[in-house]
Amino acid sequence: MRKILDLLLPQTCAGCGAPGGVWCPGCAATLDDVRVVERSATRGLAPVLALTAYGGAVRRAVIAYKERNRWPLARPLGLALAAALPRLAALVPAAAAAWPALVTLLGAEVGDAEPGHGRGVLWLVPAPSTAASIRRRGGNHMARVAGIAAAALGARGVRAGVAPALAYGRGTRDSVGLDRELRAANARRHLAVDRAALPPSGSPVLVTDDVITTGSTAAACVRALRAEGHPVLAVLACAATD
Repeated sequence: MRKILDLLLPQTCAGCGAPGGVWCPGCAATLDDVRVVERSATRGLAPVLALTAYGGAVRRAVIAYKERNRWPLARPLGLALAAALPRLAALVPAAAAAWPALVTLLGAEVGDAEPGHGRGVLWLVPAPSTAASIRRRGGNHMARVAGIAAAALGARGVRAGVAPALAYGRGTRDSVGLDRELRAANARRHLAVDRAALPPSGSPVLVTDDVITTGSTAAACVRALRAEGHPVLAVLACAATD
């Protein structure tokens, strides 16, 4: 059946339109980096990092994944996040100390990480979506991506899990089109924590998101998780606006 569908509806790369698959090697190379993202909303809260700038092939892929039901794109996005985590550890000493298995993947000593110390589960907490977006997309798109990232890490010997503990309550507006102040107010008022979905008490976590814009959502996620006793060691996104 899959081959028949491919003949009728041949797959093309969501980034550049090349035939042969949903994400070509050339476009995949655009996610092979980690950069620090500076935002006033997150300053002093937690390091924020992204794989690339939000534009070109990556922007087209994120939109296709979120808004055009190209769900197979969850896999390359998740794999890219997983591949970036050792480099994140090189930039965030607290992450290297909490999850030293990442240091092993990097193949070099990072920060003050000590072998045998703090070998806990690397918990990924996906940023939330509004209820309307979840219905439209058939689920939380970042939870899918985080699940693939966690599985990829597990295959490389890093214990990882997904804790979908953040959600938006009723009345939350879609952030698209909102300015910085409205985004911040929207996230601050409506973001809630599902305590049943939290990792074990006190576990450090890493927040994952698709795109960092003003940083308001990332800041609200960090504050909400900290209020529940979970240190947020970093926020990692697929892309960030300039």
